[in-house]
Amino acid sequence: PDVLAVQEVESLAVLQALAARLHGDDPQLSYTAYLLPGNDPSGINVGVLARDTVTVADVRQAGKDDTFVYGGNTYLTHDRPPLVMRAAFNGAPSPFSFTLVAVHMRSLSGIDGDNAGFVRAKRSEQARSLARLVQSLQAGGPAARVVVAGDFNAFEFTDGWVDVLGQITGTPDPRGAMVPAEALVAPPLADWTASLPAGERYSFVESGNAQALDHILTSLALTAQVSGAAYARAGADAPADLAAEAATPLRAADHDGMVLFVSTTALHRPRRVIHGAR
Repeated sequence: PDVLAVQEVESLAVLQALAARLHGDDPQLSYTAYLLPGNDPSGINVGVLARDTVTVADVRQAGKDDTFVYGGNTYLTHDRPPLVMRAAFNGAPSPFSFTLVAVHMRSLSGIDGDNAGFVRAKRSEQARSLARLVQSLQAGGPAARVVVAGDFNAFEFTDGWVDVLGQITGTPDPRGAMVPAEALVAPPLADWTASLPAGERYSFVESGNAQALDHILTSLALTAQVSGAAYARAGADAPADLAAEAATPLRAADHDGMVLFVSTTALHRPRRVIHGAR
C-alpha cells in the first residue's frame, strides 16, 4: 500500500522501526513514518506510514486542544487527535493530490454504564469536531480529495445513543439517536463499508458479534475515482491465542484493516490507501 493509517502506536521510534522492518523484508518498500503525540493517558497514538510513491507536503494534528464541558467540568475532546496529512502521489503528467485524516476515536466502553452520559457526550463531541474538520478541508470546492480512515469505534449506522458515522459523513441515520447528529458536512462523504456484501461488513468481533468499527470515508471528488474496497482479513477471525504466536501474522491485531483502491488517469495505475489494523 502507498499509505497506511495506523492506531495504538507507542511512539514515532516504534513506527520508524516498523518502516525499517518492512524495508528489510522487501527492499522495494520504503516508508516514512509520521506521528505526533496526543493526549491518551495510555500513551497510544495515531500515525501514518507513507511510501516513497507519495510526496508529503505536511502532517499536523487537528483539535489536540479542543475541549467540551460536561457536568460543569471541562474535558479534552480528543485523547488521540486526528492526524492530517496533505500529500500527492508521484506520477506523470501531474501529481494526484489528496488529504488523509487518520483517526482513532473513543470506544463504546461504558456507553450504557454508570458514566454513560459522559461517554455519549464525548463520542458526540469527537464526531462533531471531526465533521467540522472535514468540512473545512472541503472548503476549497468540489475538487477536494479527502479520505478519512481509521478506527472510528462506531458502526456504519446509528447505535441509538450517538450517530457517530452519520455525524461525520453528513448523512445522519433517519432512525436517529439519543444525541442527534447535526448537519455539518456537505457534500456528504461516502462510507465504503456500505459498499461491501453484508457478510463482509465487519472488522472486529466482540463477544461473538461481528461488527464494522473501522471505516474509510471519501469526499465526492475522491469517491468518483474509487475502484474498490475490502477488509484485509488477518485479525478479527483468527483465534485469540495466535496473538502470542510469533510464527504467524494472524491475530497480530484484533481488528482488520480496510483497504481502498483509488484509480487515477494521472498515474496510469491503481493506487491504494489502507487503514492498517493495530
